[in-house]
Amino acid sequence: TIASDNIPDREKHILGQTWQITQEQSLFYYEDGQDVTTFSFPNHKPDFLDEIDKELLSQGIEICGSDKNKERLFDFFETKNEALARSTASTNNENNENEQVIANLPPMIQGPEIFQITIN
Repeated sequence: TIASDNIPDREKHILGQTWQITQEQSLFYYEDGQDVTTFSFPNHKPDFLDEIDKELLSQGIEICGSDKNKERLFDFFETKNEALARSTASTNNENNENEQVIANLPPMIQGPEIFQITIN
């Protein structure tokens, strides 16, 4: 199933729930007393960013700097905590910097550990 980016978040959530697996379908190992239902909450109804009150959305955008900062907006909407929303930004910046460093590492060269070299 392919979902368009312009469908409402609630519909994406409903679509995602159709992918819920059963214990028989799971490929994971579970600790004693756990199974697939330990990590499944089918009755949970999340908040959706595209359904947030317009006034709160404006306040969130003012704090977060843009409506593109979805992690920050979500943190603010859920907690109403400006400091948390701002700390999410610094975490995102740090993660972006780490991604750039990782992308710039030298390649791993694999091959034999011993080389036989003949000169002349």
